[in-house]
Amino acid sequence: MPITMWELSGNSGNGSNAFLGTTDAQPIVMKTNNAERIRVDASGNVGVGTASPGAKLGIVSSAAETAIVASAQQGIAIQAAAQSNTGLLVTSASGMGVDARSNSSIGVQAISQTNTALFAISTSGMAVDARSNSSIGVHAESQANTGLFATSASGFAVDARSNSSIGVQAISQTNTALFATSTSGLGIDARSGQSIAVRATATTDTGVFATSNSGRGVDGRSTTGIGIFGEGGQYAGYFHGDLMVTGDVLLSGADCAEHFDVVPEERIPDAGTVVVIDQEGQLKESREAYDRRVAGIVSGAGEYRHAIVLDKRASDQARVPVALVGKVYCKVDAREEAICVGDLLTSSSTPGHAMKASAPNRAFGAILGKALKPISGRLGLIPVLVTLQ
Repeated sequence: MPITMWELSGNSGNGSNAFLGTTDAQPIVMKTNNAERIRVDASGNVGVGTASPGAKLGIVSSAAETAIVASAQQGIAIQAAAQSNTGLLVTSASGMGVDARSNSSIGVQAISQTNTALFAISTSGMAVDARSNSSIGVHAESQANTGLFATSASGFAVDARSNSSIGVQAISQTNTALFATSTSGLGIDARSGQSIAVRATATTDTGVFATSNSGRGVDGRSTTGIGIFGEGGQYAGYFHGDLMVTGDVLLSGADCAEHFDVVPEERIPDAGTVVVIDQEGQLKESREAYDRRVAGIVSGAGEYRHAIVLDKRASDQARVPVALVGKVYCKVDAREEAICVGDLLTSSSTPGHAMKASAPNRAFGAILGKALKPISGRLGLIPVLVTLQ
């Protein structure tokens, strides 16, 4: 016998064509306490807290309560995927756009094949506040566009903090790993109690790119460690423009050197060699005693390395750094006259070697430095304080 009424205690024997709904363009409305709670309109849109749902699922909370609570003890709390548009769009007028938490897995995972994986806007609060006790707070991936895009008109675009691990990790294979802009506040404020606040790696482009119209592009501070640490295969840091330092500049090198061209047909002088200037302003190994053309000592011998290098550039000719000021190791000839600490040194007839300047009338204009260690009876390499005069 066909069922013509749905019983409050449940039905049985329903045919395959039985359904709960309407056969015309009227919606289905469910109420509690004589107030509408759920509506399914004629288009199939489901509304919770709204009589006019504009999407397949519309949830509206008019009071100060949470619209959606998603929790997972071991798996993903919310997974949103879109093939051609936004995976998850969340807005909040005064609170958090998304508050996602997970005790052992991912708080929010957003994946998009062609567009933004996660786009969040908040006018006065946090656009995204993601926390995880043991795994990733936010994991965003995009194959062709931005994995995570965050903007803020007056606050933090992204505020990432970690007590024991990485605050933000950004990785990109072909483009910018992390790009943050802010019109009046901080582009990125990342803090970590024990580990790395921000780690960004890029295989072929910029690891971190930060711009600011009126403030600091990057503001790095540390109470007990290093504010900004840079390490690179080519340059640890590259600055285009002026550099201002209000404190001391600490350099581990021992001298300030400048690059000079070497005479093409001459042997390239190695570190510690005394060099002189030829008529074209190029360098060659010294071969005369008390040579007033002496330019100095090639930097880099022994345990000393140059701290500052001037005029280092590409050239068709060989170029060597010559110490201008500071400490440098120098080849010396002490076979005829011993060298004591404090002795002035000049060029000798031994190619590329210095000797004690014992003839004051010949030494003027030919002094290259002052000995910092003694040596006698042999050729050797000693530290010298560069004092050209």
